[in-house]
Amino acid sequence: MPSAEVWPALLDALGAHSPTVEPEPPAGCWLDLRGGRRGLSPPKAGAAILGTVRDWGYGEARLGIAPTPGVARLAAWHGAESVTILAPPDVAAFLAPLPIAATGLPADLADRLALVGLRRLGDLAALPRGALGDYLGPAAPALEALARGEDDRPLRPTRPPLVLTARRELDWALDDHAQLATIATRLLAPLLATLRRQGLGTTRATLTLYGERGEVNATARTARPTTDGDLLLRLLLAALPNDGAGERGITAVATTLISPRPFAGQQASFFDVPQGRRGLLALGVAETQRRAGGDLGHLHPADLAHPLPERRYRFVVAGDAAEPAHPEDA
Repeated sequence: MPSAEVWPALLDALGAHSPTVEPEPPAGCWLDLRGGRRGLSPPKAGAAILGTVRDWGYGEARLGIAPTPGVARLAAWHGAESVTILAPPDVAAFLAPLPIAATGLPADLADRLALVGLRRLGDLAALPRGALGDYLGPAAPALEALARGEDDRPLRPTRPPLVLTARRELDWALDDHAQLATIATRLLAPLLATLRRQGLGTTRATLTLYGERGEVNATARTARPTTDGDLLLRLLLAALPNDGAGERGITAVATTLISPRPFAGQQASFFDVPQGRRGLLALGVAETQRRAGGDLGHLHPADLAHPLPERRYRFVVAGDAAEPAHPEDA
């Protein structure tokens, strides 16, 4: 299971394989590989994703690639290989023998189904649609959709916060409030500079003091992301214990900043080329109509092997006696 420190960085690394990553705590996540542009084949994508995870030290990681999130999770959990790939025609055969408990259904509900002979996902898929509600009530629709391989839904991407930490070990036992403020300021400065370079700000800061009396923590929260070091310092110092226990016999000081990170926007362009043969043909039609001034007509094959879609056909305006050599001549 990834540690709390490694998990955000691992999710960021997986973001290189898909712009949409939905964490599934405590130790899993979904990636959407259904992007509009042609990418790697499923076997190559699976190998690349698993390679990234194992580069982070998780050699026992498993991956499932399937048409829906729930089926992909079951493929990862119960597939025969470390990378299990299910094409749509293979989903029903894979799900049918799996025990209902494999879905994570609470034991009492699984036992209730077993009493009426429903022990495997194939048993549920064989029921008439809606019949499972007689046994499970509100929990039935989601389980029935999963048993049929119909649990498709859009992923809900989240991005873990950025956590920055700085620590300084002291050669003497600090017991002066002014010196503590100076050290905290110096620890905060490079962390805040990092946030500014990334266009981010912190919403939670922690000052940790290590010393003869153990560990003392002071936490400051802000309503909006900020990189105001003076504000954070005032809040942190004010959050220290009033009895001064946090300022006597200090041997180390650490500061931690936590910053929310929005997803990077993806710019769409009106000039993006649609994928596939139909998309290229549609682009060519639109371009030839534009060059013909919007007149009605029809397309006549010209040079189907031409690299430019708009050159593969000639646009013939309705009623013209002569056909133009190229659309711009129309």
